[in-house]
Amino acid sequence: MSNFVKVKKSKLIIIISIVILVILGIFIIPGEKKSERIKIGVADDSSGMLIDYIIRSKGLENISLQNNFEAYTVSDCCSSTSQWSLSTELIDVAIMCPTSAENLVKKDKRFDIIGPCILNSDVFVLKDNSSIKSIGVSQNRDHQDKMVTDKFGGSVNINKTLTASLPYAYEKGIVDGILIDFTKAMMINGEKVSSLMDKDNVTYVLVVSKRFEKDKRYDKFMKSFKESVEELNKFEVLKEELYKYKNIKLSGEEMSLCNHLKVKFVFTTPQTN
Repeated sequence: MSNFVKVKKSKLIIIISIVILVILGIFIIPGEKKSERIKIGVADDSSGMLIDYIIRSKGLENISLQNNFEAYTVSDCCSSTSQWSLSTELIDVAIMCPTSAENLVKKDKRFDIIGPCILNSDVFVLKDNSSIKSIGVSQNRDHQDKMVTDKFGGSVNINKTLTASLPYAYEKGIVDGILIDFTKAMMINGEKVSSLMDKDNVTYVLVVSKRFEKDKRYDKFMKSFKESVEELNKFEVLKEELYKYKNIKLSGEEMSLCNHLKVKFVFTTPQTN
Protein backbone atom coordinates (compact mmCIF):
# COMPACT_ATOMS: atom_id res chain seq x y z
CA MET A 1 0.00 0.00 0.00
CA SER A 2 2.85 2.39 0.79
CA ASN A 3 4.39 1.76 -2.65
CA PHE A 4 1.10 2.71 -4.28
CA VAL A 5 1.02 5.93 -2.27
CA LYS A 6 4.60 6.72 -3.28
CA VAL A 7 3.82 6.19 -6.98
CA LYS A 8 0.70 8.31 -6.71
CA LYS A 9 2.63 11.04 -4.92
CA SER A 10 5.37 10.98 -7.60
CA LYS A 11 2.78 11.40 -10.38
CA LEU A 12 1.20 14.28 -8.48
CA ILE A 13 4.60 15.99 -8.15
CA ILE A 14 5.23 15.58 -11.90
CA ILE A 15 1.81 17.05 -12.76
CA ILE A 16 2.33 20.00 -10.42
CA SER A 17 5.80 20.62 -11.92
CA ILE A 18 4.37 20.67 -15.44
CA VAL A 19 1.63 23.11 -14.41
CA ILE A 20 4.24 25.41 -12.81
CA LEU A 21 6.39 25.32 -15.94
CA VAL A 22 3.40 26.21 -18.12
CA ILE A 23 2.51 29.14 -15.85
CA LEU A 24 6.09 30.35 -15.92
CA GLY A 25 6.14 30.10 -19.71
CA ILE A 26 2.96 32.17 -20.05
CA PHE A 27 3.36 34.82 -17.40
CA ILE A 28 6.98 35.06 -16.32
CA ILE A 29 9.32 33.99 -19.11
CA PRO A 30 9.24 36.76 -21.76
CA GLY A 31 8.03 35.60 -25.13
CA GLU A 32 9.66 36.47 -28.43
CA LYS A 33 8.63 39.96 -29.39
CA LYS A 34 7.53 40.75 -32.89
CA SER A 35 10.30 42.62 -34.68
CA GLU A 36 9.82 46.37 -34.78
CA ARG A 37 12.18 46.62 -37.72
CA ILE A 38 11.17 47.30 -41.30
CA LYS A 39 12.05 44.05 -43.07
CA ILE A 40 13.37 44.53 -46.60
CA GLY A 41 14.16 41.95 -49.26
CA VAL A 42 16.80 42.70 -51.90
CA ALA A 43 19.20 40.95 -54.24
CA ASP A 44 22.98 41.20 -53.82
CA ASP A 45 23.39 43.83 -56.54
CA SER A 46 22.31 47.45 -57.18
CA SER A 47 19.07 46.86 -55.26
CA GLY A 48 21.07 45.73 -52.24
CA MET A 49 23.40 48.70 -52.64
CA LEU A 50 20.42 51.07 -52.57
CA ILE A 51 19.04 49.62 -49.34
CA ASP A 52 22.52 49.43 -47.83
CA TYR A 53 22.88 53.14 -48.52
CA ILE A 54 19.53 53.92 -46.90
CA ILE A 55 20.41 51.94 -43.79
CA ARG A 56 23.79 53.60 -43.35
CA SER A 57 23.02 57.16 -44.39
CA LYS A 58 19.51 57.85 -43.16
CA GLY A 59 19.96 57.70 -39.42
CA LEU A 60 18.90 61.33 -39.23
CA GLU A 61 17.19 62.78 -36.20
CA ASN A 62 14.16 63.88 -38.18
CA ILE A 63 13.77 60.41 -39.70
CA SER A 64 15.19 58.08 -37.02
CA LEU A 65 15.16 55.00 -39.23
CA GLN A 66 18.70 53.78 -38.61
CA ASN A 67 17.67 51.08 -36.14
CA ASN A 68 14.42 50.21 -37.87
CA PHE A 69 15.81 48.48 -40.97
CA GLU A 70 16.50 44.81 -41.35
CA ALA A 71 17.65 43.77 -44.83
CA TYR A 72 17.39 40.23 -46.13
CA THR A 73 19.71 39.68 -49.07
CA VAL A 74 19.04 36.90 -51.57
CA SER A 75 21.15 36.06 -54.60
CA ASP A 76 18.20 36.50 -56.95
CA CYS A 77 14.85 38.25 -56.48
CA CYS A 78 13.24 35.63 -58.74
CA SER A 79 14.31 32.79 -56.46
CA SER A 80 11.83 30.65 -54.56
CA THR A 81 13.38 31.90 -51.30
CA SER A 82 12.45 35.50 -52.11
CA GLN A 83 8.93 34.58 -53.22
CA TRP A 84 8.39 32.50 -50.08
CA SER A 85 9.62 35.29 -47.78
CA LEU A 86 7.18 37.76 -49.31
CA SER A 87 4.20 35.42 -49.38
CA THR A 88 4.65 34.52 -45.71
CA GLU A 89 4.86 38.22 -44.73
CA LEU A 90 8.43 37.90 -43.50
CA ILE A 91 9.22 40.99 -45.58
CA ASP A 92 7.50 44.39 -45.56
CA VAL A 93 9.30 45.87 -48.56
CA ALA A 94 11.18 44.37 -51.49
CA ILE A 95 13.05 45.57 -54.55
CA MET A 96 12.28 43.12 -57.33
CA CYS A 97 12.68 42.79 -61.07
CA PRO A 98 9.46 43.63 -63.00
CA THR A 99 8.79 40.00 -63.96
CA SER A 100 8.90 38.61 -60.43
CA ALA A 101 7.00 41.61 -59.03
CA GLU A 102 4.17 41.23 -61.55
CA ASN A 103 3.96 37.50 -60.86
CA LEU A 104 3.78 38.18 -57.14
CA VAL A 105 0.94 40.72 -57.20
CA LYS A 106 -1.08 38.53 -59.57
CA LYS A 107 -0.90 35.64 -57.13
CA ASP A 108 -1.03 37.58 -53.88
CA LYS A 109 -3.33 40.59 -53.47
CA ARG A 110 -1.62 41.61 -50.24
CA PHE A 111 1.13 43.43 -52.18
CA ASP A 112 1.38 46.56 -54.32
CA ILE A 113 3.95 47.62 -56.90
CA ILE A 114 4.75 51.22 -56.02
CA GLY A 115 6.71 51.85 -59.20
CA PRO A 116 10.19 51.78 -60.80
CA CYS A 117 13.19 52.49 -58.57
CA ILE A 118 16.22 51.48 -60.69
CA LEU A 119 16.57 51.95 -64.45
CA ASN A 120 19.08 50.46 -66.91
CA SER A 121 21.09 48.61 -64.25
CA ASP A 122 21.13 45.47 -66.41
CA VAL A 123 24.10 45.89 -68.74
CA PHE A 124 25.75 43.70 -71.36
CA VAL A 125 29.26 42.32 -70.88
CA LEU A 126 30.68 41.23 -74.26
CA LYS A 127 33.83 39.48 -75.42
CA ASP A 128 33.63 40.60 -79.04
CA ASN A 129 30.90 43.03 -80.03
CA SER A 130 31.38 42.20 -83.71
CA SER A 131 30.47 38.52 -83.29
CA ILE A 132 27.55 37.98 -80.94
CA LYS A 133 25.64 34.73 -81.40
CA SER A 134 24.44 34.02 -77.86
CA ILE A 135 23.66 36.07 -74.75
CA GLY A 136 23.18 34.67 -71.26
CA VAL A 137 20.33 36.10 -69.18
CA SER A 138 18.82 35.28 -65.78
CA GLN A 139 16.10 32.68 -65.77
CA ASN A 140 12.58 33.82 -64.83
CA ARG A 141 13.32 37.39 -65.98
CA ASP A 142 11.28 37.47 -69.15
CA HIS A 143 11.65 41.24 -69.52
CA GLN A 144 15.35 40.70 -70.31
CA ASP A 145 14.51 38.87 -73.54
CA LYS A 146 13.33 42.11 -75.12
CA MET A 147 16.52 43.89 -74.07
CA VAL A 148 18.55 41.29 -75.97
CA THR A 149 16.44 41.35 -79.14
CA ASP A 150 16.25 45.16 -79.12
CA LYS A 151 20.04 45.40 -78.93
CA PHE A 152 21.17 42.48 -81.12
CA GLY A 153 18.13 41.40 -83.15
CA GLY A 154 16.10 38.23 -83.13
CA SER A 155 18.86 35.98 -84.51
CA VAL A 156 20.86 36.00 -81.26
CA ASN A 157 20.33 32.93 -79.09
CA ILE A 158 19.11 33.70 -75.55
CA ASN A 159 20.47 31.31 -72.93
CA LYS A 160 18.66 31.39 -69.60
CA THR A 161 20.50 30.35 -66.46
CA LEU A 162 20.83 31.14 -62.77
CA THR A 163 22.01 34.68 -62.14
CA ALA A 164 24.94 33.39 -60.10
CA SER A 165 26.02 31.20 -63.03
CA LEU A 166 26.19 33.99 -65.63
CA PRO A 167 29.84 34.99 -64.98
CA TYR A 168 30.89 31.33 -65.22
CA ALA A 169 29.05 30.84 -68.52
CA TYR A 170 30.74 33.96 -69.84
CA GLU A 171 34.26 33.05 -68.69
CA LYS A 172 33.97 29.50 -70.08
CA GLY A 173 32.83 30.76 -73.47
CA ILE A 174 29.43 29.08 -73.25
CA VAL A 175 27.92 32.41 -74.33
CA ASP A 176 29.38 35.41 -76.18
CA GLY A 177 27.99 37.86 -73.65
CA ILE A 178 25.80 38.19 -70.62
CA LEU A 179 23.17 40.60 -69.32
CA ILE A 180 23.86 41.28 -65.66
CA ASP A 181 23.53 43.99 -63.01
CA PHE A 182 26.13 46.71 -63.39
CA THR A 183 27.56 46.21 -59.88
CA LYS A 184 28.58 42.70 -60.95
CA ALA A 185 29.46 43.68 -64.52
CA MET A 186 32.11 46.11 -63.26
CA MET A 187 34.03 43.16 -61.80
CA ILE A 188 34.08 41.15 -65.07
CA ASN A 189 36.54 41.69 -67.92
CA GLY A 190 34.92 42.63 -71.22
CA GLU A 191 33.19 45.44 -73.04
CA LYS A 192 30.31 46.96 -71.08
CA VAL A 193 27.33 48.04 -73.17
CA SER A 194 24.18 49.74 -71.91
CA SER A 195 20.88 47.93 -72.38
CA LEU A 196 19.23 51.32 -72.98
CA MET A 197 17.75 51.80 -76.45
CA ASP A 198 14.93 54.24 -77.28
CA LYS A 199 13.64 54.45 -73.72
CA ASP A 200 14.77 53.51 -70.22
CA ASN A 201 14.57 49.87 -69.17
CA VAL A 202 12.95 49.32 -65.80
CA THR A 203 15.20 46.80 -64.09
CA TYR A 204 13.84 47.04 -60.54
CA VAL A 205 10.58 48.09 -58.93
CA LEU A 206 9.61 48.78 -55.34
CA VAL A 207 7.08 46.36 -53.87
CA VAL A 208 5.38 46.83 -50.48
CA SER A 209 2.83 44.93 -48.50
CA LYS A 210 -0.54 46.65 -48.10
CA ARG A 211 -0.20 45.98 -44.39
CA PHE A 212 2.99 48.06 -44.27
CA GLU A 213 1.36 50.87 -46.30
CA LYS A 214 -0.92 51.41 -43.29
CA ASP A 215 2.01 51.38 -40.86
CA LYS A 216 2.94 54.69 -39.21
CA ARG A 217 6.56 54.16 -40.36
CA TYR A 218 5.63 53.92 -44.04
CA ASP A 219 5.75 57.65 -44.83
CA LYS A 220 9.11 58.04 -43.11
CA PHE A 221 10.50 55.11 -45.06
CA MET A 222 9.30 56.55 -48.38
CA LYS A 223 10.84 59.92 -47.54
CA SER A 224 14.14 58.25 -46.76
CA PHE A 225 13.90 56.21 -49.97
CA LYS A 226 13.27 59.31 -52.08
CA GLU A 227 16.24 61.15 -50.60
CA SER A 228 18.52 58.16 -51.16
CA VAL A 229 17.75 57.62 -54.85
CA GLU A 230 18.36 61.31 -55.53
CA GLU A 231 21.72 61.17 -53.75
CA LEU A 232 22.87 57.97 -55.49
CA ASN A 233 22.50 59.67 -58.88
CA LYS A 234 25.38 61.95 -57.90
CA PHE A 235 28.76 60.95 -59.34
CA GLU A 236 30.79 60.99 -56.11
CA VAL A 237 28.11 59.31 -53.98
CA LEU A 238 27.73 56.40 -56.40
CA LYS A 239 31.49 55.98 -56.66
CA GLU A 240 31.80 55.80 -52.88
CA GLU A 241 28.90 53.40 -52.53
CA LEU A 242 30.27 50.98 -55.13
CA TYR A 243 33.41 50.76 -53.05
CA LYS A 244 31.61 50.35 -49.72
CA TYR A 245 29.08 47.80 -50.97
CA LYS A 246 31.11 45.66 -53.40
CA ASN A 247 34.66 46.87 -52.74
CA ILE A 248 34.70 48.18 -56.33
CA LYS A 249 37.28 50.93 -56.68
CA LEU A 250 36.80 52.64 -60.02
CA SER A 251 39.15 54.99 -61.81
CA GLY A 252 37.89 58.21 -63.39
CA GLU A 253 37.75 56.46 -66.76
CA GLU A 254 35.75 53.58 -65.34
CA MET A 255 33.34 55.97 -63.64
CA SER A 256 32.84 57.72 -66.98
CA LEU A 257 31.95 54.32 -68.40
CA CYS A 258 29.58 53.77 -65.48
CA ASN A 259 27.83 57.04 -66.29
CA HIS A 260 27.71 56.03 -69.96
CA LEU A 261 25.72 52.96 -68.95
CA LYS A 262 22.89 55.35 -67.93
CA VAL A 263 22.06 53.63 -64.66
CA LYS A 264 19.48 55.72 -62.80
CA PHE A 265 17.91 55.54 -59.36
CA VAL A 266 14.38 56.92 -59.36
CA PHE A 267 11.45 57.50 -57.05
CA THR A 268 7.85 57.12 -58.11
CA THR A 269 5.32 58.93 -55.97
CA PRO A 270 2.69 56.39 -54.88
CA GLN A 271 -0.78 57.15 -56.15
CA THR A 272 -3.32 57.60 -53.38
CA ASN A 273 -6.70 55.94 -53.75
